[in-house]
This record gives sequence, C-alpha cells and structure tokens, in this order.
Amino acid sequence: MYTDDHLQQVFHLRSSNDQHPRKTIVYVRVSRQVQKSDLDGQRQSLELFCAARGLTVDEWVAETGGGLDFTRPKFLKLVDAIIAGDVETLIIAHNDRLARFGHELVTHLCETHQCALLVLNQETLSSEQEIADDLFTIVRGFSSRLHGLHTYRKALKDALAHDLRVQDSSEPHAGESSTAA
Repeated sequence: MYTDDHLQQVFHLRSSNDQHPRKTIVYVRVSRQVQKSDLDGQRQSLELFCAARGLTVDEWVAETGGGLDFTRPKFLKLVDAIIAGDVETLIIAHNDRLARFGHELVTHLCETHQCALLVLNQETLSSEQEIADDLFTIVRGFSSRLHGLHTYRKALKDALAHDLRVQDSSEPHAGESSTAA
C-alpha cells in the first residue's frame, strides 16, 4: 500500500497541506559582459510584461554566460528549484535565454513539475534564419574557447619566461663563487 505522501514524493507533487510558497521567477541572460545593456533591456521589457499581466515577481535572476553552457551556476540553481517544486511561474524574454539548444527539455521540466513557463517574445523565424543563428552561435562558442586557450597559452608562456629570468638572476655568474668567502 502506498500513501498520498509516497506518490507525491515519487512524482514531485506538492501536498495540498504543504504551505511552502512557490515563487514567480524572472530569468534574464546575456552571453558576454559587453552585452550588459541588453540585460537591462530584457529586465525592463519583462517588468512591463509582468505589470501588464498583474504578476508579482518574487525573484529576479540575471546571469552572464553562453546559452551553450549548461553549467551556469544560476541556471543550474533555477533548474533545481523547478524540480524541487519551488517555482510556480518562470518568465523569460526569449526561448533561448535558458538554453540556446535544448529549450524543449527545460519546457518539459517545467511542465512535469507544475511550473508555468511564460515567454515574452514568441517570434518565429524561418527555418533558414534559425539554422543560420544556430550555426553562428556554435561558431562563436568554439571561437571563444579557442581565444581562451590562446590567452591561457600566452599567460603560461609569460610565467615560464618570468621563472627562467628569476632562475637566471639567482645563479652565480662566471667568476663568482657560490660559497661565501
């Protein structure tokens, strides 16, 4: 025999006597720091959207990170909160704000955990435009990684050169004795 509590626990359902309040969260994201004004623009648009719908926002989550990066800390915390049943409504500006690819998975998580997902901009692109945008995102993501590797290599090379200079300056020069006289 299984109780209602067992079913609620297995299916991540909220008990009718559970007084834990669920939140309305707005999530905004940009890929890079230089897009900070876009982050502010998303927030302003979503503030108007929420006000027009009479929605009270409990929490604003702003994050900078690529849509291909599924290890973004605030994104992961949001997904955990959805799965835990703590989020009643999630509001985003565009489908790709949560994830550039795989927003269907996030939509599914919301649906299966009784979280309403509201998307401000529901514009549909042609298949060609969507593919071009996706390819551009992939190329930009990988080129950023290459740039990061270049920066890492340069820093490593500079550190090694510095260590060699320090080592050379501490070694005794020709004609000098390493022992004290």
